[in-house]
Amino acid sequence: MSTIKIPQGKRIRILKNGQEVLPSGINLTLDSEIQLSLSSQFSPLFGESPNTALTVIGSVTKEIAGWGGSGSFKEMGYQVWQGTKPISFNFTTTLHMTYSGKKEVLDPAKILMKIPLPATQNLTEGFGLLAPGPSILALFDKTKAKTDLYSIRIGMVYIDKVLIERVEPTFSSECDSEGYPTYISLTVECSSLYVATQTMIDNFGPRDIDYDTQQEVTR
Repeated sequence: MSTIKIPQGKRIRILKNGQEVLPSGINLTLDSEIQLSLSSQFSPLFGESPNTALTVIGSVTKEIAGWGGSGSFKEMGYQVWQGTKPISFNFTTTLHMTYSGKKEVLDPAKILMKIPLPATQNLTEGFGLLAPGPSILALFDKTKAKTDLYSIRIGMVYIDKVLIERVEPTFSSECDSEGYPTYISLTVECSSLYVATQTMIDNFGPRDIDYDTQQEVTR
């Protein structure tokens, strides 16, 4: 059986702790363009409000002596970096049936739908829900903490340590002979675990896929 070669720009790979999330043979392709949000926040060095006392003195001086000032200077608006947000992005992909709506569509879709949701604990393990994503303990001791770190490559865009925050499935109204949907479209919203840095952008670039081993090959 010949292997369908997905165009590099449309190939989506989602890995958890370095391993493919979806079963072998299930490939995700991009339905639309991908847009990243890269932003930092800036604020005025001396705040946005002028010095009231200086403004009053300047106004009085101008009325009496014919000259004066407002108590505000252009340098007060000098913008200073306050912080940078994580990279945020979303994409849409569709799982299509060729021979089984269960194996090719519903089962892999359920894997993706579970990612942003908490899990329930067994009664013997404690109460409450297990939060999705990495444990805060991973910041201090990666050997003792639940990591669940995801990485995503979409074409030339590669982002390590990703939070999958939202998954919105749209189910086909058409079903196969067993009652499973013939396709499911999923909109996935993500952000980087850490704030965006220039080093993250340096990781962007094309990679080739060895379709026998399904591994990336650097050009």
